[in-house]
Amino acid sequence: MKKKTLLLAALLGLGVLNAGAKDFYEFDNVTAETVLKLFLQAKEAGRNYPTLEEFQSIGVSAADIEFIRSHVRRSELVNPDDRLNPKLYKDRQVFMCTPMGNGSQGSHGYPGNTFGKTDVWTMWNYTASFGSWNHGFFQAPGSWADAAHKNGARLMTGQMFFEEAFGGASDAPWVNFIAQKDASGNYKYVEPMINALMYFGHDGIVYNWEASRYGNADVVAFHKALYKKAKERNFAGYGSLIYTLSSSLGATQAAAVYGTKDEPIHEVFLNYSGGSITNSAESSYNYAANTIGDASRLYAGVHIARINNRNWEELDYVKNINLICWGEHTSNQLYSHTRGDKDSEWQANYQKMQEHFFSGGNSNPANLPTGEADAATYDNNLVTFPGLAKWMPERSAVSRAFLTNFNVGNGEYYYDKGVKTTVGGWYNMSAQDVVPTYRWLIYNAGTTTVNKTLTAAFTHEDAYMGGSCLKLKGAAGSGADVVLYKTGISATAKTKAKVVAKALSGSAELSLLVRAGNEWKTYAVNAVSTSWGEAELDLSGLAGKKIERIGFRVKGSADLLVGKLEVNDGETVQPAKIKEFVLAESVSETESDVTLKLYWTVDGKVDEYGRSFNDDNKIDHFEILMKQNGKEVEVGRTSQWATIVSHLPLSAGQSLEVGVRSVSTDLKTASDILWRTVKKGKPDEIIDPNDTTGQGPHYILNYNKKAPHEREDRYVMHVGLYEHNPATSQDQNLQQFPDNDLTARITKQFYLDKTDEIVFNATAGAVYRPYLSYHGLWMSGYAFIDWNNDGKFSTDGLTFDTWSKPTRTDMCEVVSFSAHSTNEYSWYNSNAKSFDKGTQFPKDDNIKNWMGYFKVPENLKPGLYRMRFKLDWNNLDAGGSDEIRKDGGDIVDVLVNVQAPDGKVKVGAKAQNGKVEVGAQQLTESMNYSAEANKELKVMMTPATDYSVGGIAIKYGYNLENEKGVDAVGNRQWWSEVIKTTDTEYTIPAKAMMGNVLLTPAFVLANGINAVQVTEAEAQANDIYNLNGQLVRRAGSKRQLPHGVYVMKGRKVVF
Repeated sequence: MKKKTLLLAALLGLGVLNAGAKDFYEFDNVTAETVLKLFLQAKEAGRNYPTLEEFQSIGVSAADIEFIRSHVRRSELVNPDDRLNPKLYKDRQVFMCTPMGNGSQGSHGYPGNTFGKTDVWTMWNYTASFGSWNHGFFQAPGSWADAAHKNGARLMTGQMFFEEAFGGASDAPWVNFIAQKDASGNYKYVEPMINALMYFGHDGIVYNWEASRYGNADVVAFHKALYKKAKERNFAGYGSLIYTLSSSLGATQAAAVYGTKDEPIHEVFLNYSGGSITNSAESSYNYAANTIGDASRLYAGVHIARINNRNWEELDYVKNINLICWGEHTSNQLYSHTRGDKDSEWQANYQKMQEHFFSGGNSNPANLPTGEADAATYDNNLVTFPGLAKWMPERSAVSRAFLTNFNVGNGEYYYDKGVKTTVGGWYNMSAQDVVPTYRWLIYNAGTTTVNKTLTAAFTHEDAYMGGSCLKLKGAAGSGADVVLYKTGISATAKTKAKVVAKALSGSAELSLLVRAGNEWKTYAVNAVSTSWGEAELDLSGLAGKKIERIGFRVKGSADLLVGKLEVNDGETVQPAKIKEFVLAESVSETESDVTLKLYWTVDGKVDEYGRSFNDDNKIDHFEILMKQNGKEVEVGRTSQWATIVSHLPLSAGQSLEVGVRSVSTDLKTASDILWRTVKKGKPDEIIDPNDTTGQGPHYILNYNKKAPHEREDRYVMHVGLYEHNPATSQDQNLQQFPDNDLTARITKQFYLDKTDEIVFNATAGAVYRPYLSYHGLWMSGYAFIDWNNDGKFSTDGLTFDTWSKPTRTDMCEVVSFSAHSTNEYSWYNSNAKSFDKGTQFPKDDNIKNWMGYFKVPENLKPGLYRMRFKLDWNNLDAGGSDEIRKDGGDIVDVLVNVQAPDGKVKVGAKAQNGKVEVGAQQLTESMNYSAEANKELKVMMTPATDYSVGGIAIKYGYNLENEKGVDAVGNRQWWSEVIKTTDTEYTIPAKAMMGNVLLTPAFVLANGINAVQVTEAEAQANDIYNLNGQLVRRAGSKRQLPHGVYVMKGRKVVF
């Protein structure tokens, strides 16, 4: 785990949106194919899910797995027949096929330590499904799944994007992957897919399939098999949603994407028409309902980039069809259109924007604006939009004892009983409380007449527990009823309610409002003071009845905050305890605080699919506590088994104790707290991306070398070098870094220097082609080699004609590029091959396929040369364009070992008290043996009488006499390694067979320590090694060594 790097701009209040969590996790290897292969491996081993060690084998830690998982079972809806507008079809659903957070891939939407413009989606009271559009399969945050499931909604695991119809990503690789069958003829990845979704606690998959193969027989059969397997597993709510180019459903489309009532293929997202709801919605619905007998999986689509002119009236004509709202790739359009100068203002406006989109521009589903929906705009924050409540019924899942602090899932601080316990912002959707059913249903007291003088809103200005609370403000007069929740709670003789409130001003009266058995009752809250106070209310008089509505009645002039509403049945249930508090790791620190990443396990029930639901373990949530001034204070809570706790106060030289406990479904009983101690570390390094001072004169970058990425959807996955045959256009013998087939980014920063360890081999006069694979589209790849070793990459030798067609010489240090233009119209690769901008940039692997080949200069001196790979947009500056970070570019440096066509490697040995031989030839310090380059070489070590082999040191590369090990421009020249061995045979690895190789064997006395006294002069004249064979002092050094046993001249000696 790497420390989080802070942007200087962020400290100045100018940081990138939602940047807080991006370095807290390692999700790069969580890709569809990698995860499915892992679950297939588990299946073949007789298990339904991988071990934590197997997850670790693909680079995903146990802690990070828990951030993807949800242990919250999806709640059942409460009485859909009881709804605000009984004319609406009770089963009509809204599917928000939108992103979470602000960005693509990575940790967007995951818990973090910023408040800022973090995305808290709170309209679950109308949202039946959420599409996780900016995440791939198995990448959606478990914290969002928790929030969805608490409210009875589905959270899809992510989406797969094919856009081959527009020159983009092809569906062929995925089709070929899922079409694979086992020896029994079953699709290999059906069970792994279902098992993975069940293990992670996600509810399905989403396709943007703008390509042709969705009707392929194997594709259709595979997805039918997924539904069948889900049904066998009692995986309720599983769904596979598909969006294609088609805006209607008929016989042909149904056979390919919809299926039958008994054999579903997908849920279908009807393509919008120019962004508007399709006019084919009615005929499509009728076909699904009447011919197929099931229209529940059909959705009319609308693109919410704008609200006006979207053919909303179609929802009036087709009264039962479901609705999908799409928009857009990196953030949802409600988020994108929200404005606010301060973070708190932005957050309040974002909640208002959500309310207006769903509850209508008056923020009251009983008072919908009556104007034309197609005339509404974002410009006035949707105040004239009637809201989806005009067509869609509200949803609730409150059917048992429940508690809300009106916590939306973020805050400028964390509060414990009204007191700040942290010193900065936080974000965690898993901490979000069950949202109100109605936003906001306010009547004049005792009536169904809309009240327009009292307002309700979430606010971050204060909180009782968490980061937000409910604010009730306005002139309520003789009374206003704020109906918050539709419920299905069975009241008993022990049922009580608790309300915590405070008054900011005014003298309003507050009462709990309850409807049970269709009868409304109020329970007065004691006089509300200017500080937080709790009132306990006896509801035993409702015993035997169902509590159907819960809210508040307000009288007088109100400016109230409500920080807690609890309804409890009085039962006591012991929760499962914390089994092990596994991790409490610092992921970010300032001079005065620390942010921790926590992970624990639960001593609970685990089913055969690896699931362990909180409610099966009698757990409602987990509380994170800190010891502060002798007291235990809460600093976070979550429903997940891992969390980020943000900005805990901790100064230099101090330590703190942080603990976790489970809290029962009875909302009051808790397990014992397990504690861990965290010590103060070093504050995060503050990086100014534009500060290039200290780079030195060579290989300058145009940004700070430690500057982080600004986007996560584009990144380099591999760099390498092919041998290339221009006559046949064939590549072979790829040398690649990293040497794996993972599709993960290789650097968290925009620059990666691997010159200390990665060396590609090349031969003077031979032809090669750079290999650069990356995630994303619409970028160019460049490769440079500093042929004259002057510490910079020159464009000399590269020219373009008036049509951008390039010509380059062999000595040109711009050795390759995939696509470049001098006029933005005509594009070529470095071999002057015409590149069609419109069709090639949107394709996967466009850089990998289009990088040009080059010839190593024939008379180049053997040695090590710096090579640079650059992912950028149309820019020849090896230091990066002005937009490289904004565009998601990368720069990676390696070395190239250039050898003569018939070049040999000189091998020698510096041996005392024995000898080193290759065959019959004894090696000497004069480097007297010539060997093949890049091929391993076996040597024999023969110790003198009374001596034995204790190890061998190897030094290889160029200019071995250069003590610094680097040349004048900072490029590595040689490497050294000490191998502990007692074998007389040693094989020099192929990677070490470059330039010159010097071996220094350690021949030691076989019979213990030679205790002969060593004079200081003798000691200084020789290299001194420790007993592990590591050089601890060079000959000539006067550095004092601690008393002990060492090796000198192959003998053990005592200093």
